[in-house]
Amino acid sequence: MLQRPSPGRRKSSGTIIVPRDAPYIEIQNEAYDESDARTMSPRRASEETDNIYHEAKRALEYVALY
Repeated sequence: MLQRPSPGRRKSSGTIIVPRDAPYIEIQNEAYDESDARTMSPRRASEETDNIYHEAKRALEYVALY
């Protein structure tokens, strides 16, 4: 029967989270083109959240009344 190779032993690389005020970090404000993936926010626009809120409120009122 064939045996699986043992997984390699690796040392943890640790966290890559660095505080913004770290003395060795240089923050640059960069401008990106609209087609750049970094400008595509997964967050909803306020208009969209308002619509979701109002739809949910209407549905809740409907359920409460009927």
